[in-house]
Amino acid sequence: MAGLGLDVFPLCGYPSDKNEQEKYLSDYMKWSNIWKEKVVIPYGTKYYSREKHIEIFQEMQKIITRYDYETAEFIAPAYILKRDTFLSCGDNRIMPKEWYESAIKMKFEKTGSLTYLKVMIQFYLNGMGII
Repeated sequence: MAGLGLDVFPLCGYPSDKNEQEKYLSDYMKWSNIWKEKVVIPYGTKYYSREKHIEIFQEMQKIITRYDYETAEFIAPAYILKRDTFLSCGDNRIMPKEWYESAIKMKFEKTGSLTYLKVMIQFYLNGMGII
């Protein structure tokens, strides 16, 4: 193995009730499909719209922040709510939040790598008009 790809996904609060989980997933997947159609596919072409990109992103943010992380009993990675991804675990990928309550601090590559990650995240959020 020559390297490792690392994606960083925020964790979002997730409903406890199975029916609410289904509705939540359905709402998110509706916007995920719109995202693919209106942002991913036309990106880099004359059909791409930065305004539409931001509008859809904000709608998706409303969904992933619907359940307060601090009070949620369950959590799931934001943006990976789809059932048929490699990250799925059976019907869904929700986890008890308690699994994340203790952390193990480890060194992250060479000094400066984490700073680079923070800069790139800030660059992305600035570009989306979030910060």
